[in-house]
Formats: sequence, C-alpha cells, structure tokens
Amino acid sequence: MERILEGRVELEGRLDKVLSQTFKLSRERVKESILKGLVLVEGKVVKKPSHRVRKGSLVLMHLLEEEKEIKPKEGSLEVIYEDEHICVLEKPYNLAVHPHPGNYENTLLNLLLSRFEKLSKIGGRERLGIVHRLDKEVGGLMVVAKTDRAHLNLQRQFKERKVLKIYRAIVVGKMEERMGVIDLPIGRDPRDRTKMKVFGINYKEAKSEYLLIKSGKNYSVLDIKIKTGRTHQIRVHLSFMGHPIFGDKKYGYKGGLEEILKGRIALFSKRLGFVHPTEGKYMEFERQEPKFFKELEERIAKS
Repeated sequence: MERILEGRVELEGRLDKVLSQTFKLSRERVKESILKGLVLVEGKVVKKPSHRVRKGSLVLMHLLEEEKEIKPKEGSLEVIYEDEHICVLEKPYNLAVHPHPGNYENTLLNLLLSRFEKLSKIGGRERLGIVHRLDKEVGGLMVVAKTDRAHLNLQRQFKERKVLKIYRAIVVGKMEERMGVIDLPIGRDPRDRTKMKVFGINYKEAKSEYLLIKSGKNYSVLDIKIKTGRTHQIRVHLSFMGHPIFGDKKYGYKGGLEEILKGRIALFSKRLGFVHPTEGKYMEFERQEPKFFKELEERIAKS
C-alpha cells in the first residue's frame, strides 16, 4: 500500500528533518523514502537526506506502508435502522471511523465487519461501507452503505449537499446572538498538518448555521446545521468565533472537567436526513445527546 504526501514546506533545512516535521513522521521513515528515490522536490527526485530544502518548496513523497489485515472485532454497536442496502447507527465516542497507521484493530470498521456480512467496496478495503465520517472524539448518527449502489447514491447526496446534518454542541462562553451563520472558508493549518484553519492552505468554502438553544454566564448550548462537510468544520468555526467546544483542546479549550469529558468533546451528531438510495423516500433520524452532556452542563452552571 502506498500513500502520497504533498505540500509546500514551512521550514528550511535538511530534507529528512523538514519532511519529518512537515508530515509528522519519524526521521527513519522519511530517510527510507528519500534513499529509495521516492521524494521529489520541485518535481525533481532527491536521494540525499542531507539535501538542503528552501522554505516554500513543493515536495511530494511516496510513503510505502505495510499491508495490514483488517479483522472483525466484537463490540457494542447501536443500530437504529437497517435494511439490505443501508444501516443507520450511533457511532460511539472515542472511536476512529476507519483504520489508519497505528490503529488497524479498534475502529468502527472493525465493529462493522463483525456485525454485517456485506458492506460496499467503493471506498476500498479501509473504508468498506463508509460514506462519511465523524471525528474520533465525536459521537452520533452515521449512515453506512451495504451495497455499492447505495454507496454511490449516498455519496452523490453528500456531494450535492442534499443531506441534513444537525449537531448539538456545548461551547465555552455566552453567545449573544440567538442564531447566525458562520460563512468562512477552511484549509489546512500551515503550522500543524493535523489541524484545520480559517483561510488555511488550499481553503474551501465552509458554511455553518447555528441556533442558540440556551446559555448560562459561561457556556452556550447550540444546534449547528452544516451544508458543507469540511474536516473539523464545526470545531474550527466555533473556535474562530471565540467559543471553542468543551473538551476540544485541539481548537482552544483550555482543559478541565476531564472526569466528565473523558477524552470526548461536547459535540454530537443529533439529526441525519437523506433520501433512501434505492426506494427514493426521504428518511430522517434523531437521537438525544448523551448523558454526559447534561452532567457537563450542570457542572458548568455551578462554576
């Protein structure tokens, strides 16, 4: 299996060191790719780890990875609706959706492989049935495709922004406006490739609509509707507005209440609506936010 990493470096110095920091990889893995002629700098193959690279240079790196077997795993999986084409479920918190280097055994896909005999193959072996995703730290409603026909149809609905997606969040600070629209493009954070940023690298349109459900002196409960599905969209938008989500240390939460949050962030996929991919009828599902939301809100209100 091979991954291709590409981007403009934000540092200057030895190629192996710069790539290691840029792509968050060990120096040894980077050095191996360089020596095998799998790294291009401004379109030219470079085979010396010590090669000096300038800030802003365009680099492309072929990263070879060992093919890992993805095995079924028994576990609790709450299925809300199921037929021969699709499944709607509630994704647990602190669970990655699909396998990735470092985690091929404890993901939603491992649970799906144990639960279902058939999943769509459109996304490849590491994304069997996976049409869309939720962040590891986020829980809530997802739809999974069992057949390729269903997968392609749902994929198109997401792309054409025809899917209803509403989230519940508890954020830091009291929001003054009862409702609003955050219309700010999002791209990769140039200083941290694991994060996104308003007007980041290769930014794309991102739009979030929010409705204030209730608030206290130091917190607000919101429902957020999104049309676009950019990586970390809600988290980035709310943080940019000065209201990071409780538990979201990546985007501005300062810490505390760990005994309640337990690695989770206070964001939940609450409502999901789409047209059934084969029957053509509109379907909508809704779940109540998890118990820790109420406990968190009560604790915050007392502080």
